[in-house]
Amino acid sequence: MACLISLFFVATAQASFEDPPVKLGAESGNLESSAEYLLENSPRKISGIESTAESEALYKTVAEPPPSADALVQDEIEAETPSLLRQVGAWLWNKVPEAAVVVGGGWAGWEIGSLIYGTFFEESKPETHELSESYFASHWVVTTPGEGLLSDETGNIYAPDKFGMLGYNKSIGFGWISESGCGEIELYGDGERLYAPGWFSQGGCKPELFRHYVLWKPFEAVQCGKAGVSCPGIEPVLYEGEGQPTAPTAEALRESLKEALESGEYPEYNRLYNFEQEPENYPDPRITEKKVDDKERRCDRGTPSFENPGGNESPEPFAKKEESAFSVTTRPEGYEAPVYLRWGTTYWKPGREGFEGTPFVDDWGGWGWRHVIAKHGWSALDREETEVALDIGTPQPTAKEGKYVYEAPDVEPGSGGAECIRKVVVDFETGEEDPAPRGIVTSYNVVK
Repeated sequence: MACLISLFFVATAQASFEDPPVKLGAESGNLESSAEYLLENSPRKISGIESTAESEALYKTVAEPPPSADALVQDEIEAETPSLLRQVGAWLWNKVPEAAVVVGGGWAGWEIGSLIYGTFFEESKPETHELSESYFASHWVVTTPGEGLLSDETGNIYAPDKFGMLGYNKSIGFGWISESGCGEIELYGDGERLYAPGWFSQGGCKPELFRHYVLWKPFEAVQCGKAGVSCPGIEPVLYEGEGQPTAPTAEALRESLKEALESGEYPEYNRLYNFEQEPENYPDPRITEKKVDDKERRCDRGTPSFENPGGNESPEPFAKKEESAFSVTTRPEGYEAPVYLRWGTTYWKPGREGFEGTPFVDDWGGWGWRHVIAKHGWSALDREETEVALDIGTPQPTAKEGKYVYEAPDVEPGSGGAECIRKVVVDFETGEEDPAPRGIVTSYNVVK
């Protein structure tokens, strides 16, 4: 039997996930709630950090993703969870006892304290070969990102860059294939095959070339009994678990959590914490689908931020984003006040309490520059096209008194040569509770 090796690697975030510049969860005033949610995912609680209605609600939000949730982001959050628990010293998942699963599939995992964690295994059957033997992968252990899983004369097999589970059979450990199909030892079960780098020679069959493999599958910690999940057949283990580190103090955990979040290794957790703290300014990171599809966005000039860092209070909404007024050639009768681009306000509609419907990442309400930058983006070309529309466009009334739309064809084409039309909405009327007219409510392009 080849030597199973145990290597330890620090988990790193996938390159496709960019760490946000704003990390609300790492700020001193928010560390308590950040720790509370993290420990909702931990089998071991830390004295001094209690579960709250807010942390339980966030856990339920993540555990029950909406149909429009991005599966890749959901997977990344689930992959960052065990890594972050390890980083702060709360729990080492790869130190729990092995889990057993029966032929035919089902749940396998661990009951630790009052919580149960487990992973579901699909039913699997061996391939039948006359010249091979089949063994069921009945035992599984948690592996860390990049951990060495097997070593032979051709090299090493390493786990992918996420937490996973390694399956084996106590009689053979791993499986191997042959070029001829002769003398194969099949390890079957619910997991993907990870192969050794090359082939090795062994007597018996012709040709004498064989290749080792192991079974591996992503690790999905599930709190059974919560969020409507039932996990029958899971065996209990001791609360502390053999090999677990000494539990950190609440103060030490908060400090290590702050350090971990600021390391850049947990981009989706940082976005999740931003959403937790300010759901109207930072969207749920798993919502990536757009209400306005990419075909229509071929005329976008700037890049929408899809967030509102700092909120709407400072500068105050009616403060001028630009000191100079925009020139408006044709005005509706009776409106002579200067037209400004003000800071305005914006908010992510699905993050507002009582929202119903399908959430989209580009569903931003409000008006003014904050609204434009969040929903559409704002660049030098956006500004230039806005000036042109106000210069040559004819005001078209909207349903609201005093609000008009200016349109003008854009000189510059959009992506793929698309013809574009600039729309600028201007509110000339001073609202009942407003100190002045709002001016430019929004400015954006559409495909002609």
